[in-house]
Amino acid sequence: MHSTLHSNHALFIMAPVFLLALFSLLDFTDACSFGCSGTPLDFREKFISVCRSLQLSNCDEVWTAFGGAFRGRDPVKVMKEDYQVYFDKLPITAKVNSSLFWSGTFPVVEVVSTQPNPTGAVVYSSANEPSSAIINDLGYGVNWCGSKQGYDGLGYGSCLCSVTRNFWSQFSLLFAKASSGIAYWLGNGERNGGTFRNESDFSNVELPNMNALEVVAIILHRKGEGESCSEGSMNLMRSRVMERSIQYDCYDVYGDINQANTIAACVSTIISDIQKGMRPKNHEVDCI
Repeated sequence: MHSTLHSNHALFIMAPVFLLALFSLLDFTDACSFGCSGTPLDFREKFISVCRSLQLSNCDEVWTAFGGAFRGRDPVKVMKEDYQVYFDKLPITAKVNSSLFWSGTFPVVEVVSTQPNPTGAVVYSSANEPSSAIINDLGYGVNWCGSKQGYDGLGYGSCLCSVTRNFWSQFSLLFAKASSGIAYWLGNGERNGGTFRNESDFSNVELPNMNALEVVAIILHRKGEGESCSEGSMNLMRSRVMERSIQYDCYDVYGDINQANTIAACVSTIISDIQKGMRPKNHEVDCI
């Protein structure tokens, strides 16, 4: 009996140690990435429909290239490089001085990129690049994955988050490499944790692979609130950009970030002026 108690006690002590050792061998992000929603039931049909609504051609072939990255496959084995066939079908279209990166400001980016622009600004972002616009138009937070059991190779239960995440990582990489001339970065100055984040895709993927010669940061915040161009994490961003021998400039745009149309008009004006070679002298713009 004493032997049994001693054995159980040893197992009780060893269990936490084993778990700690196991998690030390796993990438923490991957360990926590098994909780995303499954593939929507009408995913293929909606994908092709959105593709056609964007007036793209050969949408059945585009779907085949996209689905080929994950359909009928073990989700754990889907890497970002597996999406390259899809991106070859829909290559990045951004022109010189037109790439717009962002962090925490997508509603404004979407208006700047997709709505009629009276200022004449030409902007390319994840909101209007064909390869990413299809996914965005499928709905906020859409996920997908494959399955070896499904009749169509899709997983309709829960998905491994990395399948979707790897798509966006590959897009970020290619979009950054396609940037040239002046690139713009639209940041939310009132975000908790700082406007520029070291763990963001811009920091880890886009900035290291960027081919632009200059980054113009545009920070959205209410006057007197959050971070300005010369404060906090924005000083880190300036250092990171200049470490790559890329020129840097920054503008504070004052207004309510929830008023996307109003803020977008100011952002478009700044970008348009820069594209026309008339860089605004005032680095503070009041959009109220």
